Amino acid sequence: MSLALVISCDRAHHTGTCAAQLHTGTAVAAEARAVAVRAGWESWGDQHFCPGHAARPRRPPPPADLFACRTT
Repeated sequence: MSLALVISCDRAHHTGTCAAQLHTGTAVAAEARAVAVRAGWESWGDQHFCPGHAARPRRPPPPADLFACRTT
């Protein structure tokens, strides 16, 4: 059995809470935060926000195996 941290979005509002979760695949908190940042999440102390609820929403970088094609 292995342990892996799951980061949940801490955004709460009058209609409920955000259900977004990120399965990090690591048991080390610092590594889990690094995985979240690469995926577009934002952390403020013990609070974590998904890309849709981050203060500065941004798109996560594309996976390394994708590349852009241009036609000339």
